[in-house]
Parts: sequence; structure tokens; C-alpha cells
Amino acid sequence: MEAKTLKISENIIPSNADRRLNCQGSYEAEKHYPNTKEAYAQVGTVAHELAEKCLMSGKKAITYLGKTSSKHPNFTYNQEICRNIQKYLDYVNNIYLNCESEDSDIFVEKAVDYSEYIVNGRGKSDVIIHDPEVNTLHIIDLKYGMGRAVLAKDNSELMLYALGSLKEFSGIETIILYIAQPRLNSFSQHELTVEDLYTWLENQKLNCSTRSPSESSCEFCLAKPTCPEHLAKITQITQIDFNEEISEPDDTFLNTIPAISDKELINILKHKTMILKWLESVEELVTNRLIDGGTLEGYCLTDGRANRVWKDEKSAAIKLTGLFGDKAYSKPKLISPHQAETLLDENDYYKIKDLWEKGVSKKKLDKI
Repeated sequence: MEAKTLKISENIIPSNADRRLNCQGSYEAEKHYPNTKEAYAQVGTVAHELAEKCLMSGKKAITYLGKTSSKHPNFTYNQEICRNIQKYLDYVNNIYLNCESEDSDIFVEKAVDYSEYIVNGRGKSDVIIHDPEVNTLHIIDLKYGMGRAVLAKDNSELMLYALGSLKEFSGIETIILYIAQPRLNSFSQHELTVEDLYTWLENQKLNCSTRSPSESSCEFCLAKPTCPEHLAKITQITQIDFNEEISEPDDTFLNTIPAISDKELINILKHKTMILKWLESVEELVTNRLIDGGTLEGYCLTDGRANRVWKDEKSAAIKLTGLFGDKAYSKPKLISPHQAETLLDENDYYKIKDLWEKGVSKKKLDKI
């Protein structure tokens, strides 16, 4: 097959491939926005780190309970992350044990190079298993998020890993893609041929200026709240003109306008997640602007509720684990002071009283 490159390929990495390939104008659109998703990325990094340690050492995840992450020293491996990573480990081991070849190889954090097809195209696949007897590659990716289930079929990130893997292993005929999302108990797989993979590559568009909004490509885009194409998509779905001043309808108006059809209702509900996430991103953008001293006519910041927080999370973790065992953690964080009190008799609140304090109230956006 003749090599092919994409115009914006230097900005495509596997983790953002779905966004970059499906909305190739996203790179330019995002360039000037600060990354506000680092906290979520940190948890994912820690989860991948633990998975790699376990696969390389052959140890169970629980072995690392209470130990500190080397990549993020402020994070301690707790029951929640150990339990979920063990689900992933069991899933990977089951795929490996069911290989046809006795000499199948498993590669962890395997570097892959797909620069033959995409300029500067390189990345690391979580796990690749080579089953030479049946000329098959198993490419497995861990997702630690909980926002939505990610499917393996046509997943751009895994397709790029597959392209890079073909340079390493000769004679491959079949590729099986897997996405393990243990916190959602979602485990997806998709089988394809090498020809299927090349067909997918050929179908990737080359127009790097085009923005193509969709639920998957826009989900983590930093430019979403100010993207005109995204607004046009929402307008098309909801049939709301955001540029028009709308007055309150009177009874006559309500009696004369046609009702939304079932087809239109279905279309709106189908895009519910995309609409809600867009509204959240707009609110977050304006809130951050006002926090930084900016303004927006008709809106201000007010003090939200100040929740109680632990003074020292490590000290609290030791105390709570002693009191409640596994119940001291809840997906994947330490439970809050309020949650801890629900596990105690009212007369025993004193046992944790010295461990918490009032946190800083979070600013919220309000109309003036």
C-alpha cells in the first residue's frame, strides 16, 4: 500500500486521535485554551502505572495497596483502584491464556511507530499480544474513565496502534482490538483484517481546517464552548435560534404553534449528552473568566456551599480504614466527612471530628 500522510498529523497522538481525525480543525481551535482536565488525566495515569507494574511483575494489584504512585506522589493506591485494575489484569491474562500459540508473546507499554502513514506518528500501546500460530495481533487498551463506555470498533486510537504494530510483526492477517473500562464493567472488542485497517486509513479526510462536531470528537475538546460549528450543530438539533431574542409565549401562541414531532423528540434525546456537555463547558468557561477578573453582562459569581474536607488525607485514610475497612473508599477516593458520619452512630462522631475542616466554598455562576 502506498504510504499516506495527513496534513495535521504532527498534532495527532493516539489519545486525541478520535478528535483530530474526525474534527481536524480542532488542533487550531484548541491551541490557546488552558487544559482544565488535568485532574482526570492524573487518575488515568496512576491507573495505567499500576497496571504496568502488575503486568511486568506478575503481581496482583492488591500487592500495591497503600503504596504511593511514583508518577504522582500525592496519590496512594487504594482499594478502589486496586480492585478495578485487577479486573483489567484478569481480562488481559484471559486473552493471553486463550491464544492458540504456546509461544505467544505479550508486550506491555509497547512503543509503536506509524510514521509511515502519519507524519511523526508514534505512541505506546498498553498491551499487545502476538499469536503467531494464527497470525493474529491482540491490541488491548485500558480506559479508566467513567463518563461513557468507549467501544473498540473503529476506535481511532487503537487503529493507529494497529498500524504501528504491523511494522513489528510479519504475516499478520487478523487484528483484534479490545477496550477494557473496568470502572464501568465495560469490555469491548472488535475483529478486523489488515485490509479493513488500510481501508479505514484511506477514508480519513485530509481537510485540516474543517471542524466536524460530534459527541465523540467534541467530548474532551477545549474549544467546545466557543466553537461556532458546535453551536450550529446544537441549533440544528434543538431548533433554537441562540441569536434571537425570544419573548415569553402567550396562550394564543401556544395554541397555534405545532407540537414537536416524535422524530424531532428522538433526535434531541439522541444528542442529549452532547447538548448537556456543551452547556456545562459554556458555564465552566464563563465561570473561569469571572474568577480571573473578567466580566459578562448579566452574570456574576456567588459563593456556593462549603463542604467539609479532610485536613490531612493520609491521616484520615489510616483512621477511616481502621474504622470502616473497604468502606473507607468510594470510587476511587476516600469518603467525605459527611459520608463517614453516615457510617457512625451519632454518639461516635467525635472519633473523626478532629480530622476535618470547612473547605473553601466553590464559586458558582448566577444571573444578576
